[in-house]
Amino acid sequence: MAVAIKGHAVQVYAANMEDVSLGGARIATSRPPPEGTTFDVIIMRDDGPPLCLHARVQRCSADSIGVAWVKPGERELMFLLALMQSH
Repeated sequence: MAVAIKGHAVQVYAANMEDVSLGGARIATSRPPPEGTTFDVIIMRDDGPPLCLHARVQRCSADSIGVAWVKPGERELMFLLALMQSH
């Protein structure tokens, strides 16, 4: 799933989110921010307004990052559940 990443210490850029769970996700990117970095993952949806999930980098590799969601709300959790069920 294509997403946009933006944050105070992270320039806005596009990435691909994979392996989504209620706890976090893997995000494929050629520009991984360092561990501990927090940013927003913006998901553009066909069925409603964009969804914003706040995330913190837990793991880094040359081509991806593992992130943990930071305090997702009920709306965000419901979206993640629906996304997990559809894949």
